[in-house]
Amino acid sequence: MKLDSLYLYLPERLSKALIALEIPNISEIRLRENSPVSITCASGNVTFDEKGNITPTEKGMSLNQKELSYCVNALCKHSKYSFEEYIKNGFIPLDSGARAGVCGKALLENGKIVTFSQITSVNIRLNGFYPDIAKECALLMKNSPCGIAVYSPPGVGKTTYLKSLIYLLSTGKHTPSYRTGVIDERFELCENQLKSGLCDIIGGVSKSFGIELLTRTMSPEIIVCDEILKGDEEAILSGCNAGVSFICSFHGRSIEEIMKRGFVMNIINAGIFKYSVGIEKHENEYKYTIKCF
Repeated sequence: MKLDSLYLYLPERLSKALIALEIPNISEIRLRENSPVSITCASGNVTFDEKGNITPTEKGMSLNQKELSYCVNALCKHSKYSFEEYIKNGFIPLDSGARAGVCGKALLENGKIVTFSQITSVNIRLNGFYPDIAKECALLMKNSPCGIAVYSPPGVGKTTYLKSLIYLLSTGKHTPSYRTGVIDERFELCENQLKSGLCDIIGGVSKSFGIELLTRTMSPEIIVCDEILKGDEEAILSGCNAGVSFICSFHGRSIEEIMKRGFVMNIINAGIFKYSVGIEKHENEYKYTIKCF
């Protein structure tokens, strides 16, 4: 999703300010009720005024409650009720793999969020699709699929890298075309380009449920999961025993760091993965380090 396609969801004065701002490679737009709007780009977090001039944080333009509500309703296609199940999990799915994170005043029931009585912050993440960034990793599967662990700190490019791998492996650009199952729990991997490959996507479900369903009904050769959490390991181990290779991502700066979490250590020690891919970002440059376990 490109920036100009978001103007439909934004208050007019914010759209005009973003057009005047003329900053390339914006990855996030963060809206806050009565607090500064900001964008995230290669140079970091930027605030600006209504004329599109970069300003100190305290002088940045802000949205009032009415404007923020307009944005939320527009993101929900003016049917907020139909998006409540997503909103209580902190996000609104958009087209083409983009999404908007939300937070605010939560209503709890038995310790779990059932809805937000008021949304006070919205983070619109613009997705990118770069089909060849994972080419080196895809070539490791030229003869047969294998397990891959992808790791980086939050916001450094794991999801973008996974989308490239899904595209390359399911379309057979550098390898045989593999039957690739994708569990898109938060609707971040649904690029239109994936429709050209042997790719089966299940969205909006937990990774554990998705792994079981795909393994049982679609007989994938590879399953891709973004951001593995505690509780997913049993389903991954079960799927691996059924002959599926897994490509999974984790938050962390190193293998040693992610293995400090017991469930990650259990997965890695079980031999699920043959290779790891570490992603680093220095200013606007990305480095991908592939190692064999």
